[in-house]
Amino acid sequence: MREPGRWERGTSVVVRYVGHADGVLHARPHVVVRDDPELLALYLPAGTALGLSYDRRLDRVSRSAEERAARAQAAARPHLWRDFDVLRLMPPGAAHSTWLFWRDGRHLGWYVNMEAAYRRHDLGVDTTDNIVDLWVTPDLEWRWKDLDELEQRVERGLVRPDEARSFRREGERVIAAVEARASPFRDGWERWAPDPAWPIPTLPAGWAELPGRESDLNRGSPTDRASGSAPLPSEPRGGP
Repeated sequence: MREPGRWERGTSVVVRYVGHADGVLHARPHVVVRDDPELLALYLPAGTALGLSYDRRLDRVSRSAEERAARAQAAARPHLWRDFDVLRLMPPGAAHSTWLFWRDGRHLGWYVNMEAAYRRHDLGVDTTDNIVDLWVTPDLEWRWKDLDELEQRVERGLVRPDEARSFRREGERVIAAVEARASPFRDGWERWAPDPAWPIPTLPAGWAELPGRESDLNRGSPTDRASGSAPLPSEPRGGP
C-alpha cells in the first residue's frame, strides 16, 4: 500500500530549481518511477517541454533594464529537453541527485548534480542547484565539473567559503561511492527501461505560482547568492 504523501508509479510531478538570484525559476516535469523512504526516482524523457519563469522583482543579477528584458524574453521562449532520456535518483536528505543518461537506448554515463536536499510540495519537489557536478562514465571513471565556476563565485562573494567546502565534500562522498562500487552505481540502474505506456510528462497548472521560488534551500530563506544563474545540465557535459 502506498504511504500517504507519496506518489504512485507513473504519476507526473515537477522538479523546480528555486533560489536563483537571476529571478529565473526552472521547472522540469518528470514521471515517477519509485517513491519510498529510501529513494525518489524520476524519469525525464527526450521531447519533454520545460518551463522557465522570470520575476524581475527577484532579479539581483541584471544591471540594466535591457538585461532584465533579455532575460524575460529568453525565459518566455519554448524550451525542450532534447536528445537524452534521463533517470534521476534522489535519495531523501542527500545534497545531490544522480542522473543516468541514455541516447537511443545506449547508456552514456552518470551525471551527479550537487544540489540542496529536495523539499516536497503538492506538485512535486523543489531544490537549489549547487554549481559543481561530477561526470561518471559507464565504466565508473569520474571527473569534476565546474570547480572553476565555484571558485569564481566565492571570489565574487556570491558563495560563502563554508558553502563551497560543503558542496565539494558532498561530491567527495559521491566519489567514494563510485570508487567503492557502492549504491547507486552497483544497483543495475543502467539496465532500467521506462514503461512504454508512459506519456511524455507535462508541467502542471500553477507550477510558477507555487510559493518558494525565492528560497535558497541550502539556507532555508531568500539569499543574495547567485545560485543556479548558470544553465542547469541539458546534456552529459564531459561525457562521450
